Amino acid sequence: MNKKFAPIFITVLICLFELLVLYTVSYNTIKSGVLMVQIIGVIFAIGMLFVIIALIVNLLHRLKELKEEDQDDLSKY
Repeated sequence: MNKKFAPIFITVLICLFELLVLYTVSYNTIKSGVLMVQIIGVIFAIGMLFVIIALIVNLLHRLKELKEEDQDDLSKY
């Protein structure tokens, strides 16, 4: 199987999970109607979005690494 499949699959799976959690938290904080809870929910949502962005950036670096791919990573040590 292609070496690029696993990183892409895992990243997509984790991003979908993060989006599900983000949706759930956002829905519940908006529904609560309490201002403080909504502010905390927005801060949490921004943090979750940064996690998703970091996952995508990490995936792009990993795909670039696989594209360049040395013969054996262990040979460096």
